[in-house]
Amino acid sequence: MFDGRTLAGWDGNPEVWRVENGTITAETTDARRIAQTQLIWKGGEPADFDWYLEIKLDARVHSGISYRSAIDPARTPTPEGRPGQPLPFNVAPDPKWVLYGLNFDFDYDGASSGNIQELGSTRRTLARRGEFVIASPGDRPKLVASLADSAALRTAIKTDDWNQLHIIARGHQITHVLNGHVMAVLIDDDPAFFKAKGLLGLQLENYETGRVNFRNLWIKTY
Repeated sequence: MFDGRTLAGWDGNPEVWRVENGTITAETTDARRIAQTQLIWKGGEPADFDWYLEIKLDARVHSGISYRSAIDPARTPTPEGRPGQPLPFNVAPDPKWVLYGLNFDFDYDGASSGNIQELGSTRRTLARRGEFVIASPGDRPKLVASLADSAALRTAIKTDDWNQLHIIARGHQITHVLNGHVMAVLIDDDPAFFKAKGLLGLQLENYETGRVNFRNLWIKTY
């Protein structure tokens, strides 16, 4: 998915994304704040797949990996800093580079890393780290089993180092794996929200500051 030298095969804001030392990287600082944006893979909209990649975050930055997602040109992104504290952004959000859909949450502090999110949806966090969740028609997603203690799983996350992520999508089941540990599982049986396929993307969130780094991106589709 990434040749290690260029952003060929990817589409994103050229003011944000670049290749440096064999990694895909983007940085938001106090002096140059960047609003929520994604680097979108142009290789199609896979349905069932195994997606492997490595991620490293610097400072306090927040990130994520989007999949089975879509852009919405008619939707105006409304970036904020901390809840209730809107921030001025030097690089504003652009609808063509903002994805809505499933997301592997990954933040520097590790608090939410591994969660299954749904960006731009009323469901938001579908399964937290350590949870096995089922989403049924007309009902809120429900916890049906515990995979492991969330705090124990958090110890598998490496700070200021590379972490290997593995996203498994098979029909209605989504599984997040981080450094060999299953973080969260979702069975999405709610037809009002379920998407069988969609775009893939790498995320720089508007929260906090720092640099996101990605490398060794591989996908196998079915």
